[in-house]
Amino acid sequence: MDLGTQTPCTAAPRGLLRLSALIAAIAILLGSGCTPGVESARSESTEPPADAPAETAAPQGLPRDQFVQRFSEICTATTGQLGELGEAQTYDELAQLSGSAQAILNDGVAQLRQLAPPEELKATVESALGLLEQNDQGLQGVIDAAGAQDDARLNQLSGENESRQAEAFRQLSEGAGITCSGGG
Repeated sequence: MDLGTQTPCTAAPRGLLRLSALIAAIAILLGSGCTPGVESARSESTEPPADAPAETAAPQGLPRDQFVQRFSEICTATTGQLGELGEAQTYDELAQLSGSAQAILNDGVAQLRQLAPPEELKATVESALGLLEQNDQGLQGVIDAAGAQDDARLNQLSGENESRQAEAFRQLSEGAGITCSGGG
């Protein structure tokens, strides 16, 4: 057995704790690059048939209050699931925790992508989700860096992911009035 990967991360415990905190914080919206974009989900669910009369055409997205409420509910549920993951004490645990976080977050963002935002929120939501989807790659980098016990890379990834997350949360809060329980 390789004891090097089972020992506590002593070279940069601040980095490991920071990454554990990051995983808990990204609980709200971190996503996958594999989910359909807002445009494709919206076109599938809200486009009326070409021969439909104008008065029966589907609306372009949910009403704002319903969208914000449902978006926040999904965020809060995702946060709760991620909060149950705990904290990593070793590199192996960090890699496992990051993998579990990816699965939960992929599901959360897939659910968020299924919501059709009202026209006035489309750009804000798409921008914020795009930033958070970049963190999926960041989590994969965390898994790889934890496997290599690369503290410098772990700290770099943590900072990058935190910056993207903070910007996404700012956009959602200021541009759409969306907040999530436990969010940043």
